[in-house]
Amino acid sequence: EINKANVRALRPTAIIQTGITKTSEMTPIEVDGVLYLETGANNIQAYDAITGKELWSHSPKLGYSNLCCGQQSRGVAVAYGKVFAAQLDGHVIALDARTGKPLWITDSANALPQPAYFYSFTMAPIAYNGMILVGNAGAEWPTRGFLEALDANTGKLVWRFNTTAAPDQP
Repeated sequence: EINKANVRALRPTAIIQTGITKTSEMTPIEVDGVLYLETGANNIQAYDAITGKELWSHSPKLGYSNLCCGQQSRGVAVAYGKVFAAQLDGHVIALDARTGKPLWITDSANALPQPAYFYSFTMAPIAYNGMILVGNAGAEWPTRGFLEALDANTGKLVWRFNTTAAPDQP
């Protein structure tokens, strides 16, 4: 309904200050009046989309990972009553969308090729058909690129597709 005649009448109703000074390369997601966003270093926040009031926040304690280029986080997926984030330390986490309480987090030893510290995630995950899809960052390290699917209810690995060949593969 916004057009040339009424665009000048638009005024901000809320301004969100995240309190995080790290870079932000994400697109917020709005679901049922709640705005979900992820700032640098995987800080996840939920706001009332009308008033801008913070509803909850989650600041993870990240484990070690070989990052080349800073703490970019590119967003979350919201589905199945959960907020999913692929973290810089190679973990994927599911939070309750209403409260921000952690529901599960992947175990790097089981969910990542070894040595796990070479793997990180900077992408926004994708929710599809009961799964959470993530692909790794870290091509500057001795890693194999992959896309993997995790069960949205448990975080268990469903499948992994390697996008780069192993040394013994064509």
